[in-house]
Amino acid sequence: MDLSSITSPVEIFDYHARNTPDAPFVAEDLHTSLSYLETYVLTEDLLCRRLCELCPAIQSQGSPRSRVVLITPNNSLLLSTVLALWRLSCVAVPLQPRAEPDLWMGMISCARPALIIAAPSALEQVKKCVAEYNVTAKTDIPV
Repeated sequence: MDLSSITSPVEIFDYHARNTPDAPFVAEDLHTSLSYLETYVLTEDLLCRRLCELCPAIQSQGSPRSRVVLITPNNSLLLSTVLALWRLSCVAVPLQPRAEPDLWMGMISCARPALIIAAPSALEQVKKCVAEYNVTAKTDIPV
């Protein structure tokens, strides 16, 4: 397979993981990075399995494109989680944890996600917002 026949970001990633497994894929800082192989193992083996455990609807819905809201900092784990979601044919909806909760709720209401993943620093605020806006009654979202 050559790069000209690849049609998705996951296929591009897999191509590089097969051909240059030890090359750096993402760097968190000057001293922390993940290779293509490490990221492949993280996304394929660990994150996909955990995401399906957290929300079986992602795997069993039958229709691809389940939306998952990510309220997390921009870091290598966010990138790895997005890649894992793409592997599951999901749509990642990243939101900034420092954004106003009203923005979160507007996006959550529009996206109607199957799952919300929040950073520990935002988790309590997200739970409070979801309860306050009664979003779970409308969408059955696990947080």
